[in-house]
Amino acid sequence: MYGKNHDKTVKDWAAQIHLEDVKERELKAEIKEMEETEFHSPEHLESLKEDLKQHNATRHSGFCITGDNIDLTITPRQVTRQNQKKSLHYFNHMAVKNRVSSMHLPADAPLGEASSFPVTEILPNHDDNMQLRTEMSILAGRVIAEHLPRLSWIKDHLPSLDHQYMKEMKKKSDIVHLGILMKNENSSDGIRDIMEHLHEEYVPGHGTLHPVPTVSSGDLLTIERESNMQAERRDEDDKSPSARFDGLIPTIDDFHFLANGYQAFYKMMYDSGSAGDIGTLYSARTILEANNVTKNPMNDINAAQEFLDKYTDALILAAAMTYFGLDTVESAPTKNIPQEDGDNRVMDVLGGFVDAYAIASEEDFEKARKEQLKCPYCGKNYVIKGTGLKSLRDHVDAKHSKVAVDDAVQGRGNTQYINEEDSVFKYACSTLGQCLLARNFEDARKFGDGGRIVTDCTSFYA
Repeated sequence: MYGKNHDKTVKDWAAQIHLEDVKERELKAEIKEMEETEFHSPEHLESLKEDLKQHNATRHSGFCITGDNIDLTITPRQVTRQNQKKSLHYFNHMAVKNRVSSMHLPADAPLGEASSFPVTEILPNHDDNMQLRTEMSILAGRVIAEHLPRLSWIKDHLPSLDHQYMKEMKKKSDIVHLGILMKNENSSDGIRDIMEHLHEEYVPGHGTLHPVPTVSSGDLLTIERESNMQAERRDEDDKSPSARFDGLIPTIDDFHFLANGYQAFYKMMYDSGSAGDIGTLYSARTILEANNVTKNPMNDINAAQEFLDKYTDALILAAAMTYFGLDTVESAPTKNIPQEDGDNRVMDVLGGFVDAYAIASEEDFEKARKEQLKCPYCGKNYVIKGTGLKSLRDHVDAKHSKVAVDDAVQGRGNTQYINEEDSVFKYACSTLGQCLLARNFEDARKFGDGGRIVTDCTSFYA
């Protein structure tokens, strides 16, 4: 399938990185030795530090290895005892050169103990939330400008979402396909053989005391298998760094992280019992006849993503119609009218839009956590989610139907369980917030914005 020396480029990268790593260690050792010497030449010390700085500035940018399983099923035309259906599991992998280098960063020791690391350093802070608000405002503004003719001018007042590495991210990725391994990552022997192959063939410095850490990315299953194999090897004290696979850093790909995020979103918002509830995710799926979209987006991730993009646009426009006081999409806004003479004014208006329809306050979160549907007769609670309201109605019909009829005759009206219009509004706002978060992640992936990706990840799981 692949010709001779098909991976020579990657092996050349690894050899260069190894030599540069050796040079860096030599310079650092010389600097440390001189600093510990009582009498040394300050000029020579500064010269060595400058040499180290220049060396790191011109080093190879490094690369990552990404892989995923390939599953095939072969069904024979005539099935016999000796000729049964075959299930094949292989591993496809490739190397991608880093467009932004991290080789100058220290990787010889952790920054600190995980047990003493404050969780507040990971969770979104006020600045993160304000930045996310700005990003959501820009993304919503793009949709509004595209689909509402009388507000199309605001596109000229939307800031760009550039980042410091935009120049590097505009370059074409340098990818080398490494072939297909006839190994099954789901078995212990298979993942061991895969990791041995990756480490021996492509990790810079394999076989030395200092293999250069190289990212090995994939889906959750792949990194779980690799991490477990590393943990198993590290329990064996006689293993060398290469035998422990210290040169591989299992990491989930951002594509797979986005797909897992879609799974969590669909689990929360996709309910086949809500086909008649206009505005819900499943109702939109029914109206659009997106029959290839299921509760598990992994069944067809492209269909799930395309459908969610349409649904996000629809939610943004529905909210914008109310926020700007529009009777039709061609109407001129009658309230919250942005000014054409200032960027800040446009962003202020869009920020208010996001506050009103996408980002819940702490008070809203606490109220939603406590709020439940309650039977007016026996006090039984039902969570406001999915078919909760229908379940409560069925409960009243089954357990309290006679009392409910008497109440209706007497005009007491105890069958009003909750402000249904308000619950629909809360569902729409919650869904729009999650949709904008997913779109921000998708947009950040497109432009290689790692900072935005990290913020979105922590915001989603916080």
